Amino acid sequence: MNIIWNAEKYTSDFSFVHQYGNNVVELIDAAAGSSVLDLGCGNGALTKVLYDKGYNERMG
Repeated sequence: MNIIWNAEKYTSDFSFVHQYGNNVVELIDAAAGSSVLDLGCGNGALTKVLYDKGYNERMG
């Protein structure tokens, strides 16, 4: 299967995914500067939240 990634379409059609993820981010009990692995980064919205909180994010 050949799929062309479209972050804008992901945002418009699946924004609920990272909205749910915002609640999960609040459960992370790690000091700023800690590494956090973001698997299936979607459109990068949660990766940005992690970055803004001071985490050293790793996209997978």
